[in-house]
Amino acid sequence: MDRRGWSLMQDRVNFDEAWYLQAYPDVKVAIETGKLRSAWDHYSQHGKAEGRSPQRMTFDRVFAHGAYGTNNVGDEAIYEGIKVHYPQCIQIFINKTHVQGALWYWDVIRQDEFFRGDDLLIIGGGGLLYARQAVIDMINLARKARAAGATVHLLGLGCEAAQPEYYAEIRTLVSLASKVTVRTSLSRAILRDICGSEPEQQEDFAFSLRQYVAPGAGSVGRRARIGVVTGGDMRVSYAELVAAIRSVTEQLPVERREVNFVHIPHSMAYVSPANNDLTVGHGLWSSVGMATPHTDDYFTVDSFTPNPLERLRRYRDLDGVISARFHGLIFAEIVGVPALALWGATAKNRSLLEDRQRPGLFAARDDSDLRAQFDRFIAYVLGNRRRYRESTGGFAAPRDMARVSCI
Repeated sequence: MDRRGWSLMQDRVNFDEAWYLQAYPDVKVAIETGKLRSAWDHYSQHGKAEGRSPQRMTFDRVFAHGAYGTNNVGDEAIYEGIKVHYPQCIQIFINKTHVQGALWYWDVIRQDEFFRGDDLLIIGGGGLLYARQAVIDMINLARKARAAGATVHLLGLGCEAAQPEYYAEIRTLVSLASKVTVRTSLSRAILRDICGSEPEQQEDFAFSLRQYVAPGAGSVGRRARIGVVTGGDMRVSYAELVAAIRSVTEQLPVERREVNFVHIPHSMAYVSPANNDLTVGHGLWSSVGMATPHTDDYFTVDSFTPNPLERLRRYRDLDGVISARFHGLIFAEIVGVPALALWGATAKNRSLLEDRQRPGLFAARDDSDLRAQFDRFIAYVLGNRRRYRESTGGFAAPRDMARVSCI
């Protein structure tokens, strides 16, 4: 029996069906509508990978610490996803917070006897192993919780940014946790190499938001609408992307232009102008050249919101997504739209692409590959719309990608 089979067997013994249906009403609806046979079927086929619990949590208080509060909608989606599984959890933040009642990391560290023996501290969700000091901060928090007898879990970690010079600190952090999970198979391999043990793999917590968002309906206008999600910290040029966008917004005759683009910011970072998507978005807007009456609506720029559900509602109105960001690709999958991953050869994006292949998902390895993949992606999106329009007379694009969960 492999590791996953053994873990499932242990979960089956402790599985609380009544509690599971109460905690996850989307599963109850799926059973009532005939999409599932039982709560256990959902947990074994989908719920375990999604990070759902097989039984009631017995912890009196639950705290969650990660990269939340950095003005990054992907990090906020992780925290909201954790709340799906632990609705009572309280955020411990380092930068700022958008959540009432959250606690500042340093207030927790400095407060004597903050944690209690019946507490759960969740550290995780996202790429938290990006610097030695970040790992040390997590170690200090975990040690404080363990000293009080609290339980520590490292959940949904992304390990792609981990560097050998602080592997020793990572091993210390892992040793303080009674449960460790990672979000991709690449992260699992990295942590196995660092620590010598095999962690469990679960979905990124952001996928838990799928229960709040219906599949997208696409745009309703004559032209397809494509979302563009950039990552300002990418050490590459956007020149090839600009050229590709101009090929379908400016260089074609007006009557043949079938695509609109909208830049969707995921980050308004405090720490670096280069990682501020608003700056990047307006730079793209200028580079694409929205200067004439015939072009000024072909590339627009959205405002920023840190609210992941508001951002997902925007994704529902799209016919496709071009994304350099990990969570831009996740959001596209949640609402079921085609996606083009930029710079898919980078470790974080590659790990997601390898684990979650699906129809309508394209990847440009680097700038040299971007134009060819861009053209394939645009043709796929427009082909969807044409087939739908011919069959129904409408404009909304169909959703032909399979959902990860059956709900």
